[in-house]
Amino acid sequence: MFRQRSLCLFLGLFLISVSAFATTFRTIQITHLARFGKSESSYAFKGTVEKIEDQAGSRRVTFKVEDVISGKINPNQSLVLSFPDYSKPSGPVINYRLKIIQPTPVFKKGEKVVLFTTRNIHGQDFFFGGEEQTRFQVEEKNGKELIRNANHNRNLISSEPEEQKSTLRRKFEKSIQSSSQGQVGYDDFKKMIEENKSEGK
Repeated sequence: MFRQRSLCLFLGLFLISVSAFATTFRTIQITHLARFGKSESSYAFKGTVEKIEDQAGSRRVTFKVEDVISGKINPNQSLVLSFPDYSKPSGPVINYRLKIIQPTPVFKKGEKVVLFTTRNIHGQDFFFGGEEQTRFQVEEKNGKELIRNANHNRNLISSEPEEQKSTLRRKFEKSIQSSSQGQVGYDDFKKMIEENKSEGK
């Protein structure tokens, strides 16, 4: 009886610790996105959802790639990503590296997005650093494409002292802070990534 109680206590504490760990996300900033996409199984792109298929254990989403940020893909190609379907077990599940947890993502046909995804050895795709940080919705206003994530792009604001930031970075962050939804221009977003790539950060 004592051993059973001890085992139950251990399992309970383990699950609590895993839950606490799993809900602690690493903040993904521009510097991380600039280094992203060097492996063959990592993709960063702007595209439109063409097709959504729910299969056993996965949700396959076909995107029409419009612009490539990084990764070995081409503009105008169709890219199929296979996200694990955790809807039946219910609730979010930790991914294979125990780095992030995320529910099965929901997309709409015709939706335009900017995504940063990485694929594991099982052919499953995950959002780099969590969906709320590296899945951006694209909206067009006055002929300009604006993007924002579920965090209203707050994770893209650097904690560096203002005097250490470039003119481009200060302008970029001011744009995020001045928008009620944290929206920023897609072209400005790409310029920030390129600046950080060139600086080798």
